[in-house]
Amino acid sequence: MAARYAERADEKVLGLVLLAAYAPETVDLAGRGLRALSLTASEDGVLSLDSWRTGRERLPEDTRHVEIAGGNHAQFGSYGDQPGDGDATLTEAEQRQLTAREIATFLESISGTPQLAQ
Repeated sequence: MAARYAERADEKVLGLVLLAAYAPETVDLAGRGLRALSLTASEDGVLSLDSWRTGRERLPEDTRHVEIAGGNHAQFGSYGDQPGDGDATLTEAEQRQLTAREIATFLESISGTPQLAQ
């Protein structure tokens, strides 16, 4: 949904963050002047890697792709065990901290100022 919104939005949207997600076939963000961060986790057993790989082609060329070693799908959203998901070797708090750090760095690269909550 975020990728669809970003494709239709005007200059108000400067960046896109995807957590274990991808741009659907109907979306093409390449060449839109948008920055993107794509976070995945090494133990994610839910995300379709084929769809994610294909979706990479529809993101801006300079998209930053980061895999969180030891993380899994469920811990991106803190919504409990998911059928087929891998066993995380990180705690939920550790994955959340690494995710927040990557997002904050990405937002700072867009705006030049830290964007963490006050």
